[in-house]
Amino acid sequence: MKKEKKNPRSKPATQADVDRAFWLGQDRGLNLAMVIFMYTLCDKHGVTAHQVEALWNEFNYVADSITKDYMTIEDAAKVLLDVHDVDLHLLGDVKVRGRK
Repeated sequence: MKKEKKNPRSKPATQADVDRAFWLGQDRGLNLAMVIFMYTLCDKHGVTAHQVEALWNEFNYVADSITKDYMTIEDAAKVLLDVHDVDLHLLGDVKVRGRK
């Protein structure tokens, strides 16, 4: 059996390389999701640039609070459900209590 040739320029990935790729991919995915979200608000719901800026600042404030363990994503989901009747399933549809 003939042995496969190995690319002489290939270099094995280190764990740091893998971690870096993971975080870059996650950042890119989050940025794409935010662009889609903000586009939908502006284009489909008439949100102004001033409102987008205020929303972006609040979003970063909540994200920072989660990062610093002042609150959890579960806390935010519970407030959405208990206070605003929004049942948010990250892997499914958003449901509003009392509506089909």
